[in-house]
Amino acid sequence: MLEVFDTKGKGSGVRALENIKKGQFICEYIGEVIDAALWLAKKKTKRDIYGMELIEGFYVDPEKMGNTARFFNHSCLPNAIAEQWIIKGEPHIVIRAAKAIKTNKEITFDYGSEYYIGFCKCEKCDKDMYEK
Repeated sequence: MLEVFDTKGKGSGVRALENIKKGQFICEYIGEVIDAALWLAKKKTKRDIYGMELIEGFYVDPEKMGNTARFFNHSCLPNAIAEQWIIKGEPHIVIRAAKAIKTNKEITFDYGSEYYIGFCKCEKCDKDMYEK
């Protein structure tokens, strides 16, 4: 259903290998659960970090034990959304389609303001890259 691929100018990304309907579950965002102190230390020492807040004070860090979801890129015009779901009493982060996604289309979501990405390379912000 998903494929990691080399994007033009953004590193790795993820694309759909089949049509995905609006609202459809795409995948879970999986990784090591770390506390806020370790998360902040990583943010200070690493240029590229992956991860999302799971619950207050704890983060999912897919750097060493993640899945395809760690390669989803940011977009200011996303076609997917990250949400917290409670499954059997435990918090999980899942990615679902915010709108219909066609086969071979890159899947993106908005990282939010907490996750500094330097400068944005999405189709809204980096028009030069997408108009070539």
